[in-house]
This record gives sequence, C-alpha cells and structure tokens, in this order.
Amino acid sequence: MFDAWLTYLRNAGALGLGALLVGLLLLSVGVVMLDGRSTRSQFAWFLALALLPLALGAIGAAAGHSTIDNVLAAGGAAAPAEIERGRVSAAIPLEIGAAFTGLLLIVGLIGILLAGDPRSADGAATAN
Repeated sequence: MFDAWLTYLRNAGALGLGALLVGLLLLSVGVVMLDGRSTRSQFAWFLALALLPLALGAIGAAAGHSTIDNVLAAGGAAAPAEIERGRVSAAIPLEIGAAFTGLLLIVGLIGILLAGDPRSADGAATAN
C-alpha cells in the first residue's frame, strides 16, 4: 500500500508535488483560521487562494499531455496501452490539485459560516 502511494507521488511531477505542498500549506492555514478570530473577508481571500492547487495541477496535467503529444508527433512509436498509461500518469497533478481545492473550499465555506460580523471587533453583532 505504501509503495503504491510512493509510486503515485513519483509520477506526480514537480507541479503535482507543488500542488500537494501548496494544498497542505493552505489547509493548515485554513484550519488555523477556523479559531473564530477571522472575518468573512479574510475567508473570501482564502477561498480565492484555494484555487491555486487546482491551477498548478491543471498546468502540470497540460504539460504532461503536451509532452506525450510532442513525443508522438516526433515519430515515437508506442503501443496504445503505453500511451494510455502515460496519459493517466499525466493526469495525476490535476487529481491532486482538485482534491486539495475541494478540501480547501469546504474549509473556507465552513469558515464563512462561522465567521463573525466584520463590522464588530469581537465577532458579535452590534445593535444600532
């Protein structure tokens, strides 16, 4: 089981691992932000940054597919099963980025629901 995870991460490439690291960093920041002192506007910025792992994963997947297409266009002969295996490996960064973006969106939406009124310093709504 552990070998399968290592193989998966080895095939992720630099942008896939970048999406993994950015996702882990943002996930830890989001969990710390859930302590109750963050406002809705701060969580809005967090949600905007939550798309970064998805963007890195999409760029990594596009680069992988482009590499496969360039090799095939240059006259590289490969069996259809090998091409399919290469395309599956090229999609790994996108899978990592999409998974972390989904987690970060859930954390951000929970944070927006739990965040206090941004007009008040202590999080409680003031009556005027």
